[in-house]
Amino acid sequence: TPVHINYVYDASLSVPATLQQMGININNTIVKDLFSFTAEDNLNVEVFDLNGKVLAQYQTEAGQQTLNMASLQNAIYIVKFASKEGKTAYSKIVKQ
Repeated sequence: TPVHINYVYDASLSVPATLQQMGININNTIVKDLFSFTAEDNLNVEVFDLNGKVLAQYQTEAGQQTLNMASLQNAIYIVKFASKEGKTAYSKIVKQ
């Protein structure tokens, strides 16, 4: 039986931007209670566990930001940064 594959190229479809491309500078990836970063634009920030479950969502503004992570258990988390233009970037943090 024949197999058909359709290939569609979209340069922005599933290629996440880097933190630097989005103007994000993370101050700490090992977190006790507070996670801080600086961003050039307003962002939607989501915190995921390693199973992909969304644990927290934040709307942040440009400039220095500090997010309270005290309610999370000690573990490794993924932080997703999303801009209004649809760009996304990810960072791993360790909660101690």
